[in-house]
Amino acid sequence: MVINMILKKAFSLMICLIISAAMLVSCENVKPVINTSNPDGEEEEEQVSQLPSSEEYEGTEFTVAVPSEKYDLFIRDEESESIVGSAVEKRNQLINNKYGVNIEVKTVNINNVSDELKAAQEAGINFADLLCLPGETLVSLVNDKLLYNLLSSADFDIESMYIDTEDAKSITVNNSLYMLYDSATQYYDDSWIVFYDKDLIANAGLLDPAYLAENGEWTWEKFKEYSETVASAVMNKGTVDNATDIFGFSSFYSKSELPLAMWESCGVPMFGDTYRKEVAITSNLTQVQESTDTLELIYLSNSCFKKEGIDVTSAFLEGRLAFFVGKLNYAISLEEETQKGNYKREWGLLPLPKLNKLQSNYCTFVDPDAYAFAIPANITDATRSVTILNAFCAASGDSIKNAVYNKYVNKFFRNNTSTVLFKTILDTGYFDMAALFGSRTEKVADISTELIIDAIVNNGALERPISDKLAGFIAYSKENYD
Repeated sequence: MVINMILKKAFSLMICLIISAAMLVSCENVKPVINTSNPDGEEEEEQVSQLPSSEEYEGTEFTVAVPSEKYDLFIRDEESESIVGSAVEKRNQLINNKYGVNIEVKTVNINNVSDELKAAQEAGINFADLLCLPGETLVSLVNDKLLYNLLSSADFDIESMYIDTEDAKSITVNNSLYMLYDSATQYYDDSWIVFYDKDLIANAGLLDPAYLAENGEWTWEKFKEYSETVASAVMNKGTVDNATDIFGFSSFYSKSELPLAMWESCGVPMFGDTYRKEVAITSNLTQVQESTDTLELIYLSNSCFKKEGIDVTSAFLEGRLAFFVGKLNYAISLEEETQKGNYKREWGLLPLPKLNKLQSNYCTFVDPDAYAFAIPANITDATRSVTILNAFCAASGDSIKNAVYNKYVNKFFRNNTSTVLFKTILDTGYFDMAALFGSRTEKVADISTELIIDAIVNNGALERPISDKLAGFIAYSKENYD
């Protein structure tokens, strides 16, 4: 009888192993999901053809101000990545065919751009026709009254098919939209994701979390479970050895950026709907509190590597960290370390986890460092700038996005699970007005992101501080976000 029971258990285990192996094989052979409904940029050509025509711009130069390191967002040069460079070149040609403008790049230093814009404004001259700068830099320009309100233009339609409407509305403050994220700015590099060590996960006897992510079951609770399993040796240690122990998770700035990214992944904004409405704290603070309580338990897990900076990236490279929460462009660093022979492990990527299974979609938080379009406030021909801005969006469409996808797949990814989930990551970009404006506006951060970070890291209170600061913020909001 006992022998039969043992045989049955062994048989059941064998079946489970066979099923798991089949899942692994099937996933590793999944073909990347690429948007094939847009052959040869036909959709972009159609969108551009439907834009209003104008012959008055023929032969003129259209100047985009951008830092030198982002020059290739607009002009293909010898060092441009070929896949994206080709898409950029074709996009520019579509714009030229439509309006006859020649796109020129003016390189700027983000540390000086505010002073230069002020000087141009005082001199009554154009600084540039269009700006492409990090979101947090643009917020500083908003605070200095140096940006044009896109919603004030009759030529800008936020509902247009070539505009990422919901994203644009999420960063609109009342009746003002000062910046626009679009595939043309390739903001994807600054998307927050989870890198994971495939060997550590497998050696712990855990199913590859890619399967959970594909099925919508990748949650922070699962993240915690995986982290603590991999870091089982340190879970009950009184004193850990940061130089040799294996940990579950961390981030480059584990005390600030990590808790913020965790929060943003849940899609629970601190401010309510701010599109054409007063910027005000959400009325559902109970949901906010419940979310921070859940995330606090995960953040305070002993599996979290509490160091910061190079200590964290070194731990991941050494195979002592199961999950590294960082921005997508860290994949470039991983590939560089691999080429140098400093990194010999296999990694994968995942979207940021959901708060729970009830959350409808993953929220891939786009950092305030990500680049966006804007127009200087003193522009002499706003109609022209808005018209060509529309053309950039229409002509870029999915072509630039697909080019970025193919660039990462071809140059940095080494397994099919990453290519499949990368599509999910690109499709679930999440923008938050609190994080964006709070990056450079103390009045916003003080009543939103700073409180959230403190609640997760230090069990800080929410309702009382918000109550104390509310009157001051309302006054600030009415004065600045009309």
